[in-house]
Amino acid sequence: MSISRVKTMQGSRPAGGQSLADTVLLLLTLCTLTGPHHAHAGVTPRFVEEPDSAIIWHHQPVTLRCRVEPATAHVQWLLNRKPLDFREHRDIQLQDNHDLHFPLSAHGGLDVGIEGEYRCLATSQNVTVVSRPAILSRPVLRKFPTSDNLEISAPEGGFATIPCIAPESHPPAQIDILTESGSLLGHTRGEGVERLPSGSVILRNLKVQDSGVYRCVAVNQVSGANRTASHNITLRVTSPPGDLEQTTVIVDQSFPTLHVSSGDSVLLECPTAGEGKPNVTWTKYGGDLPSKRTEVEFGNLRIHAVNVLDKGTYICETVNGKTRKLSLEVNTPPVIVAMPDDSGLRVETGETVKITCTGAGFPSPTVMWFHNGAVIGRRKVHSRGSDHILILENVQVENSGIYTCDLANVLGHVSAQVHLIVAETKDYLSAGSDNGLTTADGRSTDSPAGEVLGYSG
Repeated sequence: MSISRVKTMQGSRPAGGQSLADTVLLLLTLCTLTGPHHAHAGVTPRFVEEPDSAIIWHHQPVTLRCRVEPATAHVQWLLNRKPLDFREHRDIQLQDNHDLHFPLSAHGGLDVGIEGEYRCLATSQNVTVVSRPAILSRPVLRKFPTSDNLEISAPEGGFATIPCIAPESHPPAQIDILTESGSLLGHTRGEGVERLPSGSVILRNLKVQDSGVYRCVAVNQVSGANRTASHNITLRVTSPPGDLEQTTVIVDQSFPTLHVSSGDSVLLECPTAGEGKPNVTWTKYGGDLPSKRTEVEFGNLRIHAVNVLDKGTYICETVNGKTRKLSLEVNTPPVIVAMPDDSGLRVETGETVKITCTGAGFPSPTVMWFHNGAVIGRRKVHSRGSDHILILENVQVENSGIYTCDLANVLGHVSAQVHLIVAETKDYLSAGSDNGLTTADGRSTDSPAGEVLGYSG
């Protein structure tokens, strides 16, 4: 996070006709709040328990918990980035002055209109910390993507992958294969069935009776809703080829994109059919496979301890030159990039102050700003790439206080605070402490240092 202030001073012009209007840039490094040794450890609130995302369903009340130290900290809640109005949401209850409870209504369910992003704010002596986002949502199961009918041939005793790409679902759907007789594959075949993370299934030790028409089925285990794919997958198991080895074939040449969190393991799938084991080669477009962190599992590529350098396009290729490409995106938690200076900021009334919070993370984090625990409207925030700039024009004494920048994405959140002191002009000029800052023409500002509180995540 960095802070700049734009200050216009009235006075005579020096030789050469230059104006005395100066722009002063002040950079702040924010130190991580690592424990009680921090200068403000006795004041800064700390979350003992943060709210978790939850799925809303019939006959199941929901409670979002928020426990804070010290116990004297003031707790409030945000809904979709705005203060939660209990007069508008009369069915939401505040329990023990910190937890949110969503009871069942008279008709036995949860009322509509409560879905959204909830965050808990804790304030103690004007220092505010913000919890991670907790999403309240209802179960969803979309239709399978439209696809053409597929025909797969494989020899008896060989293997075949039945490709089933799971449809959008919250929570993730359970995938199964529906046989021609109307039963589920897992119930009828027993051994020789391997389920893959995508929802696809590998059938090994094929028998002639495995021939038939298959369809993919998705079930949302919260709502019980189910979807059946509209396309058919026809498997033909042929007689053994004798001494001739059947070439491995790729049965699905779609180009999917996978999202994985940094540090996790991921399986890149190459759906194939053939005899024995899949005979495929893996490469990475424009680079090498991750060193010492990959292994091939029955034709599929496993990458362990994924990091951001593993992002890219991976290619599975058979001996006859057929390929399948997959794009890998690596999600990383948000971070706030510190600047190389540890000074604070004291300004005089009438100045324009710009506070820049530079973040990183994937997906790109969203930003929220707070002043002494109150949400700052988006009109005062200007985002340029990874820079999120809070602009305070014509600051007055009441603009003094703690400013918090909070960045969040699907993997978490991180926040930083900085103390801004706005003094009347006469107080500012008589402060007398030199913090080493200089104006654009090299003169010392002689303004006292502000207070850096740090950041936490």
